[in-house]
Amino acid sequence: MISMLSGLVFDRDEDSLHIETHDIGYQVFVPLSLLAQYTVGQKIKLRIFTHVREDLIQLFGFESKVQENMFRSLLKVNGIGPKVALGILSSADSDQFKSMIESKDVKALSRLPKVGKKTAEQILLKLGELDWEQRRQKEEPAILENPVAKKLKLALVNLGFSASDVHDVVMGLDLKQPFEDNFKNSLAQLSQM
Repeated sequence: MISMLSGLVFDRDEDSLHIETHDIGYQVFVPLSLLAQYTVGQKIKLRIFTHVREDLIQLFGFESKVQENMFRSLLKVNGIGPKVALGILSSADSDQFKSMIESKDVKALSRLPKVGKKTAEQILLKLGELDWEQRRQKEEPAILENPVAKKLKLALVNLGFSASDVHDVVMGLDLKQPFEDNFKNSLAQLSQM
């Protein structure tokens, strides 16, 4: 699974960036606010959500952990798939969306693309009690205190990788996987940075 991607933007579509990394091109669907920030030839680094179905694999890119968490949370709502979740994040920035949730504004939510009243109510039901920033602050220390995370960080920093790059990569790992798998995955990601 790809959790981070960095490289050069070599092409753009109406809803995606094409990123070249080591002579391989990846199409990454991104929120419109992010799409507007990049032009062909610019260097980019994104957090990646890999969506796998029987008939396709799609990559969705985000500039922050908070934005990625919002996307993942939206996927838990009945009737919302990756493209609809991305459309929601394209139509409302993180603060606007959080404000709609906190104020339980069904009308504002139902005006988002492909979100009717019923889906808006589902969003409030599933996400109404979430605070993504607070959740990130709770999750991050827990991950960093994990003995596997500590061992990985130490091993990777000792190999000469920067502590901040190692931190970013380790934060995106599934630490329930075997150490060796996470180590190989981390090395692959860090070698592309």
